[in-house]
Amino acid sequence: MTAQVVFQAVELVSLAGQASRSPDSCRSRAAFLVSGVGHPASFRATVEKLGVTVIGEAAYPDHHRYSPRDVAMVHARAVDLKADLVLTTEKDAGKIRPHLRQDDGRWWAVRLGVEWLTGEADIRKTLMNVRLTAGRGVGA
Repeated sequence: MTAQVVFQAVELVSLAGQASRSPDSCRSRAAFLVSGVGHPASFRATVEKLGVTVIGEAAYPDHHRYSPRDVAMVHARAVDLKADLVLTTEKDAGKIRPHLRQDDGRWWAVRLGVEWLTGEADIRKTLMNVRLTAGRGVGA
């Protein structure tokens, strides 16, 4: 069984609070990217598809544990480059938020959604069968 999905940006979520906005709101804006994911080039490509001008980037190793110093350095670099936005992944946002002392409204996480190209029905059927089997217990 195979499935194909495409991840795409569905909204931007503020690291400062509960605000969210359309990904189109960052079109033609200058952004500094920060991520700690396995494929930072993929994150960059997702952001560039939104029409963002990437003016700088800090790509850390996957599962990076951000320190206050990391966040302060990214913030300072974004200010120096006059970035309109600092964009990160939703995964990284949770790790960055506790260290964010100087949020000036620039920090936003890109929330991704999934678009199924093929195989959605098969995957859902398989998951339902696993769930039903697990509900009966082993040896039932």
